[in-house]
Amino acid sequence: MIKKNKELLKKDFIIFIYTMLITSSIIMCYPNSIFNLNLIYSNIFNNKRLTKIEKIKKYSHEYSKEYGINVNLIRGVIKVESNNGKYQLSNAGACGVMQIRPSTATYLTGKYVSCKELINSTKLNIKIGTIYLKRLIEEFHNVSYAIAAYNAGPTITAFWLYHLGYIPDSGVATNDVLGYVDKVEYLVYHPSRLN
Repeated sequence: MIKKNKELLKKDFIIFIYTMLITSSIIMCYPNSIFNLNLIYSNIFNNKRLTKIEKIKKYSHEYSKEYGINVNLIRGVIKVESNNGKYQLSNAGACGVMQIRPSTATYLTGKYVSCKELINSTKLNIKIGTIYLKRLIEEFHNVSYAIAAYNAGPTITAFWLYHLGYIPDSGVATNDVLGYVDKVEYLVYHPSRLN
């Protein structure tokens, strides 16, 4: 046990010395440049894949541009639906960061998409969620109604709008929907709250 600890300390010390040598060499070569030491340290110590939030940011921006949807709207839905990926599976059977049901994903893509795929592929989940948002905006011609439809479903939202002309503010289900719309819209206009 003690021998293993000494070996680990020796490795850590060697990495530390190596890091310091690289850092001092770069600073000597480029004394007037502004440069991020965190990049060096992260490459040496954290040689791993993107974190969940980094993936969310990357793919939200990518699909925002591709489908013409406000990136803060995509990120707002992700934040409210799954708290940026903290909750990957809902009681209603919705999966992944944007809480897409496999049946919805299958309908939108034209091929079977499992819950496991929606949870394991942040990229796929955000792509399908963005496509769904775009379709809802096109269907309802109103971002607030599209957000409500994303939460309650397009059928019930269309029913409310057709028969009542608005989304009612009474009843357990509708209170949840209006609260959901308010939360997402707040995040769209206050992007500092998205992380």
